[in-house]
Amino acid sequence: MVKRVNGLDVVVDLNKNFKHFGLTDYEARTYVALLSLTKGTANEIVELTGIPHSKIYFVLNNLEKKGWVVVQRGRPSFYKAVPAKYALSIAKDRIVLKLQNAENEIIKELSKLSTSDLIAEKGELWTIRGFNNVVRKVEDLITNAESEIFMGFTTENEGFLRVFKDRWARVLKVLSSQGVEVKIMLAGVLDVDDAFLESFGDLVQLRWVNSDDYRFMGIGVVVDNSEVVFGGFRTGKDLSTWWSDEKGFVFMLKEMLEIRWQESTNILT
Repeated sequence: MVKRVNGLDVVVDLNKNFKHFGLTDYEARTYVALLSLTKGTANEIVELTGIPHSKIYFVLNNLEKKGWVVVQRGRPSFYKAVPAKYALSIAKDRIVLKLQNAENEIIKELSKLSTSDLIAEKGELWTIRGFNNVVRKVEDLITNAESEIFMGFTTENEGFLRVFKDRWARVLKVLSSQGVEVKIMLAGVLDVDDAFLESFGDLVQLRWVNSDDYRFMGIGVVVDNSEVVFGGFRTGKDLSTWWSDEKGFVFMLKEMLEIRWQESTNILT
């Protein structure tokens, strides 16, 4: 599309492309006008482009700074267009440099943020079914604990008590010796012998609560105040629990365990 402006054929679509290289409409029109002249004065450019005289010197100064025109100063000053090949190359280099600087600044600022600052804190909730799957998930949580494990379960589920005595107790004692705070609470019938209890020594805190209400809980595990496994209303393949890292669930289960903990009895003394 070609538009006639005061005797100069200005390629309108070309002007749109000039904008990608950082030129305004006035600047593009001025540059195209100068390409049609060997050299020109401000008054001649005004005549060709129709740009207001009050704006033309500002436009020409910008074009000079951007590398699109050169100036022969005098009375009057003469302006000459830099060949398009070189002017476009200079403009492209300037754009690339600007983008690189912006990229470096973005990376610099983002590096100051932690991952948790960049990711929305939206927790998840997953169902875990089947006794073996629940056991594996609990073991995954406790073996990766860094600061605290709070575990409570009902002894009415003989499977939990058996796994606790055969596997979890050994892992928990090792973690406790490495500085992880371990609190274990059993609910229901206390079917453990003295030798087993004595094996804990001072490594873990082990308590018992005779609470009918707690039996419906099944199992509850909170690790590092960040993840939980809770539930376990049935046994065997029908056992169903949930895993979550949602802050509300973690807080709720931790508070419930803390309340029961205050009601419990220390069985290591």
